[in-house]
Amino acid sequence: MLESKFASYAGPPFYLPMMDTYVADYQEEYDTIPGMMGADTYDAFYIAKDAIERAGTLDKSAVRDAIETTDLPQMLIITESGRIEFSTETETYHEIAPFTFVEQLFYDEEIGETRPQVIWPAIAPGVGTIKQTEFVLPENYEPGS
Repeated sequence: MLESKFASYAGPPFYLPMMDTYVADYQEEYDTIPGMMGADTYDAFYIAKDAIERAGTLDKSAVRDAIETTDLPQMLIITESGRIEFSTETETYHEIAPFTFVEQLFYDEEIGETRPQVIWPAIAPGVGTIKQTEFVLPENYEPGS
């Protein structure tokens, strides 16, 4: 099991519209699937681009201030609010509020590899259903082991 905020093997019903293109382009370029840090970095570049455009300059203070007022739709990383934002009307928190979920690895005999599937929670903000399967104890599990 693992805690994550990006699911490379997701797909319907669990994904954001950008994921299809991002995962396919990443696989074509690097011959492997993207991970969570790649998705974080992808989002970060678009956040920076948006802030620079809104600031109208490359001045550090102006760009920093623009980042504080970022309000974009979530892209690859699901957020608690469904938006990429670093401040609200009442507080400034200097980081997004990512929505984390739990995945369990399952062995896929057809391809001879393990694949993660979301087991918790059932729903994510701005996405809807994300749960792909139920948690399953391994056949050889013994309590207390």
